[in-house]
Amino acid sequence: MGGSTDLVLLVFGGASMVSIWIVGAHIDRRLRALTVASTLLVAVAATVLAILADRPALVFVAVALWGLGWGGVPTLLQTAVADAGGDVADAAQAMLVTLWNAAMVGGGVTGGILLDLFGPTSFAWAVLGLLLPVLAVVIVARGHGFPRRRDSAA
Repeated sequence: MGGSTDLVLLVFGGASMVSIWIVGAHIDRRLRALTVASTLLVAVAATVLAILADRPALVFVAVALWGLGWGGVPTLLQTAVADAGGDVADAAQAMLVTLWNAAMVGGGVTGGILLDLFGPTSFAWAVLGLLLPVLAVVIVARGHGFPRRRDSAA
């Protein structure tokens, strides 16, 4: 699908914009549910890409699901960190930004190594491997990771 890169990115970008809108409209009432849904959408997309990447129509579906799952992630993470950080939310936000940037570096290095050793088909499997612990944390972190918001507790 090398000749379709522009269309694949357009689908991803459009789906990400929809995700940003959905997250913005519902984040105050459904932060944890949106975070779980985002994680699951990216996991489904990665699974489709890992198994069925040779079918162009399914690649477009997977990319749309990935965009829907990924688009609102920065807003979800910042809100969750601010809520969980409480009185030290500013420090928690600074840590989030630092970890986000470190993850980008780590992802680039790891992606280069995976590409060199196993080829591009390894990317989706690596994402799935990373998403399993993420999903576990999001599901079990109800109290500490997603505390009741002060403004909604009244």
